[in-house]
Amino acid sequence: MDRYIGLDAHTSSCTVAVLGPSGRKLQCQVLETNAKALIGFLETIPKNRRLIFEEGTHSNWLYEVLAPHVPVNSNT
Repeated sequence: MDRYIGLDAHTSSCTVAVLGPSGRKLQCQVLETNAKALIGFLETIPKNRRLIFEEGTHSNWLYEVLAPHVPVNSNT
């Protein structure tokens, strides 16, 4: 089953929501804004997974850190 991960990043925390293919929310969590926490969370989500986040202050950093672990789409 495909999983779609939406990430809303802020300076100290990120809100992450995981949706199934029908759009049903499977999981929602607030994480610390650091690479280890975000990568650890992403690795708990079964594949096929896609990560989507909006362009903003942290978008370049997020892309560099998370792209090796999950396909990333940036919403511009």
